[in-house]
Amino acid sequence: MKKRLTHNQEIELGPNAKTSVYVSEYNEAVQITLRDKDERDETHVIEVEIPLAIARDLICELVTSLTKHDEKDAVEEI
Repeated sequence: MKKRLTHNQEIELGPNAKTSVYVSEYNEAVQITLRDKDERDETHVIEVEIPLAIARDLICELVTSLTKHDEKDAVEEI
C-alpha cells in the first residue's frame, strides 16, 4: 500500500508584495521569500527552499510562460 499526503494552499499576493531570493552554496538550494500585507495590515511571509535543479527548471518555465504571455498580449493590442 502506498500512502500519499497532499497539501494544497492558495496564496494571492497583492501588487505591492516584496520578494527576495537567496542562492545557498552551502546546501545547494534556493530560498525564495514572499512578503505581503493583507487588508488588516497583517504581514504574511512565505518561505520556500528548493534544490538548485528545481529552481533552474522553474526559471525556464517562468521565462517561457511569461514570454508567450507577453507575445500574446502584444498581438492582441495590435
